[in-house]
Amino acid sequence: MTRLVRALSMAAIGALAVTGAVWLSGLTTRGSGTSLPDQTADPTRRTAAVERRTLTVTADLDGQLRHSGDYEVLGGLSGTLTWTPPPGQVVTAGLPLFETNGAARASLMYGSRPAWRSLQAGVSNGPDIRQLEQTLKLLGYTRRGDRIDRHWDSRTTAAVKRWQRDRGLVADGKVDLGDVVFLPEPIRVTAIEAKLGSLVGPGTTILTATSNRRVVSVDLDLGDRELLERGTKADVRLPDGTITSATVVTIGPISTASSDDQATPDPSLPVTLALDDLQAVADLDDAPVR
Repeated sequence: MTRLVRALSMAAIGALAVTGAVWLSGLTTRGSGTSLPDQTADPTRRTAAVERRTLTVTADLDGQLRHSGDYEVLGGLSGTLTWTPPPGQVVTAGLPLFETNGAARASLMYGSRPAWRSLQAGVSNGPDIRQLEQTLKLLGYTRRGDRIDRHWDSRTTAAVKRWQRDRGLVADGKVDLGDVVFLPEPIRVTAIEAKLGSLVGPGTTILTATSNRRVVSVDLDLGDRELLERGTKADVRLPDGTITSATVVTIGPISTASSDDQATPDPSLPVTLALDDLQAVADLDDAPVR
């Protein structure tokens, strides 16, 4: 190729490049004086409104209907164990948890701090007094104007006496150490750990229990972690085929559970769901669900 032909060829390529640049510029400068041909007249073109929708992922998981929480009732009264509630019984505030020597009863009161001292007039202020007064108010043994606080006064003594008389206890207005057991909520007895007739004392495990709240637990494979978050709604299929709803309340931490055919434990995430309608499972105990 001669130098002249080469020069003409390069000039032609340069012209094409300039032309392309101008055409692209026309595409990107609509509204500035240059516009594309109107294509709305094309009868084959269709438009549709954009809709925002929620992407739903469905998975079928094995679950277990159970009672939440694990509690251990320790003895505070010394003597021979003469009575306990049977497994499955629900014990609420003010009711006895066990009995020693045929008469002394340890009663349930609500509170997160365990009892550590006797309570009566003249005792120093403390959170155990508030727990006791809150429970007595819940049970209806306080009167209008009674203050619920950390201080023991004559009104506290009077409320304790009303509760003691109502339960057939000695109405002395005192709560000796061991007379009450503070737990955060009503409990459902699962097992009796101490035998009737055995000698028990402070620190003896009398019985174990759960709460009376039913939840659904699921061991979630790590690979399915993205399926659930706290607050996720789920349908729960009960053993009789009925469907009720639940909400994820806790996820994790990672646990390991040995499988039947593997020596190495399989890691999983324990998930807890709170049932939205507890009446739907009122007649069920522990049961498998989906």
